[in-house]
Amino acid sequence: MAMGTGTTNSAGFATISLDTSMVADTADVGDGNGGAFNADIVEAWGLGIGMGAEQNTILTLGSTTSIAMQPDPNEYVTDNPSGVPSSTRSHEATGYSYVPVLAENSGNGIKAHFEMTHTSSATRQTSVQAAFSFDGSAPFSVGSYYEESNGRTYSKPYDVSGSYHRFVWANYRFWKWRIKTCGMHQCYTTRHRWVPHDWTGDLTDDNPNAPCNGCSGKVGQKDYTVPPYTTNYNYTVLLDPAHTASATRQSNINNAYGFELNFAGFLSVKAKATYGNITYVKWTALSTGCSAPNSRLLWGNGYTVPDAPIVQANCFVRPSP
Repeated sequence: MAMGTGTTNSAGFATISLDTSMVADTADVGDGNGGAFNADIVEAWGLGIGMGAEQNTILTLGSTTSIAMQPDPNEYVTDNPSGVPSSTRSHEATGYSYVPVLAENSGNGIKAHFEMTHTSSATRQTSVQAAFSFDGSAPFSVGSYYEESNGRTYSKPYDVSGSYHRFVWANYRFWKWRIKTCGMHQCYTTRHRWVPHDWTGDLTDDNPNAPCNGCSGKVGQKDYTVPPYTTNYNYTVLLDPAHTASATRQSNINNAYGFELNFAGFLSVKAKATYGNITYVKWTALSTGCSAPNSRLLWGNGYTVPDAPIVQANCFVRPSP
């Protein structure tokens, strides 16, 4: 069902109001609003080869999104004599891939509790770049970000303590769709697209996926490289067992992590994960493990801790104010 159509002006711009009455389930992409949904955008400049473009995107209820599109040389646009816009989808295949969802950091004298969960109002919070091709086989191309299609119905923590700096992976089921889209006047080339469908419930720092096409073994554990300790006092937060024993980060800021989709020809894509209300980290000061003059510190690499895309956690001497 079409949510909206429009015609560009002489400058190539169009403002289109969407009918969002069919949007029944929304996601939180990291802004805390919970009004995000997946959408497909198509545009035509005429009929024939190289005269159209398609793009998947994430829109948010009640907001305006600017989208720039250019003709795709592989897109073949035909006439739509029915005059009725449509989007026909069929499920072709299923694949599984571990998706990086956090660079988890803990320091000496600190415990980190990472949890993926859900609430009555929020069930989706991870987005992954789609992989698409025109004939359904490799090579695939990288599309825009796509929210996990089905909401989470499961909760699982991943706890570490002491000096720990590694990526954590969540196992996602992906669906491959065959998609045929028609606007009011034109129809577009059939596309085949891999998108994240749902989280299987598994979390690990030991990714069992193959590292490359034809390679044996697995991706395994991937260390996160800790940047040089900050020298800015304002970028640190003290964890003190006697007074401020814990801190929780769920302030809705995205960070993109790269990985490869093995079932899409090992295409390099990115996943956006967020410190949010259903994807959060809590750090707790342990009674031992970090001795004076050092301190248990959460800190941001060029950011205050609430604004940092990745929160660092280490035991070191706190900078002077």
